[in-house]
Amino acid sequence: MWNRRKSASVEKDAAASIVITLDNQKDTIHPGDLLLGKVQVQVNKPLNDATLVVQVSGEERIDWELHFDNVPYRFHAEHEHIDEKVELVTGHSFDAGVSVYPFEFQLSRKLLNSFEYSGGRAASFGNVQTRLKYMVEAVLETKTGDKFMRIQPFTMLPLVVKPPTSSPVSFSVSKELRTLGLFKRGQCSVEATLNGDLFDSSSMIEARVAIDNASTKTLKSVRLVLYEDLRIERHIAKSPAMLREGYRPVCRRMYDGEAISNVSKGQPMTLRLPITPNDISLFKPLVPTMQSYYIAVGYHVTVECGLSGGTWVVAEAPITILPQADNQSVAPIA
Repeated sequence: MWNRRKSASVEKDAAASIVITLDNQKDTIHPGDLLLGKVQVQVNKPLNDATLVVQVSGEERIDWELHFDNVPYRFHAEHEHIDEKVELVTGHSFDAGVSVYPFEFQLSRKLLNSFEYSGGRAASFGNVQTRLKYMVEAVLETKTGDKFMRIQPFTMLPLVVKPPTSSPVSFSVSKELRTLGLFKRGQCSVEATLNGDLFDSSSMIEARVAIDNASTKTLKSVRLVLYEDLRIERHIAKSPAMLREGYRPVCRRMYDGEAISNVSKGQPMTLRLPITPNDISLFKPLVPTMQSYYIAVGYHVTVECGLSGGTWVVAEAPITILPQADNQSVAPIA
């Protein structure tokens, strides 16, 4: 693959310059589309024996951090989802002037959507960052070594499909409480029902919760938390051939004091958690549930009951985060 870092804009006094125009509207390129475009070559002085090549590529890159002797080191790996090129002209002599060459690429329906993900941890892999970017690149090169390049990035958007129907989710847990792992202190049970199993990054999660605390410990607080689950799917960087998994809270809300006085007495209560961009998501909408070549991102909701003595009783259920209609440049749902 050509060194894209060298494909900067060509100076005005150069022998030639290149412009790439995509006929597809930038916001309507989908997997399976016919990608149409033109390469415009402006030659300022004659070029002999030149070749013009156009290439479409989609590269997924993952970066991560490992610590050795408490010193962080960054690593990366790359995977090409598409890497196709075609010669538009070969051994051609260009006179001064402007010429236009159309091109087309049939995109596979199996291509993933453009996306960016940042900040998660999976086992010893910290600060994981992943992105999939697509571009069209044109290179005009002569046998004497003159080379002129231009890159035109584009965004691959998901195919518009009817979203599945969301359904309420019920889940529960019972825990036998002990002191020092030996002395029984009774049992605490939690039952919860979510208002659905499908959300987007502007939704409100609601949980109807009932707590049966038949223990000697006092209920101190109740938390409703949304966790992001990250799994690295591939064997990378000579690391052991094993999946690496991790999770982090992305939104949470705590209830205590008077807010939980009734639920402490066995009466159900409703917990509400807005899914809003925050510093964890870099103030961007959450990456939807997805799977790419390197990573898989999922979500689960927990109802966490804090009892005296630092004891926690946690019930959890998986959910799906869907792309927002106005922000669909993400990978597909796994």
